[in-house]
Amino acid sequence: MRLFCQILTILTAACFWMNGAFADEQTTVTKVTESPTGEVTKTVETTTVRTPVPAAKEVVATPAGYVRCNTIAAGWYKGVWYPEHRVCEYSNSPEGVAWIEGYWACTQATNGECLAWDWRPGHWEKTLENY
Repeated sequence: MRLFCQILTILTAACFWMNGAFADEQTTVTKVTESPTGEVTKTVETTTVRTPVPAAKEVVATPAGYVRCNTIAAGWYKGVWYPEHRVCEYSNSPEGVAWIEGYWACTQATNGECLAWDWRPGHWEKTLENY
């Protein structure tokens, strides 16, 4: 029971913190519960942005010569919500190894609602990351 109380105290503090100024940076919450018999279970809840993504500011054609293109699912990465977007991989381009199509990134959200969209124009990257 003591462990349960300690976990509950930590979770309460975490919930208070998450509902404050930094709520938009926390997207996954692990909830730990203990049954009367002492069985501990964990559940993970992830917040998603439900606000519709604005229309693209500009549409730039994907440069020719790509090896493959992947559609990256919407999700959180380093505290920013990225909507579904396309990333193309290149093997012999002097510009870089990846072309990232333009997209709107949600840089601030609360309770699944985006409060600040930031336009990220299509661009080259020297390394290939899914974001």
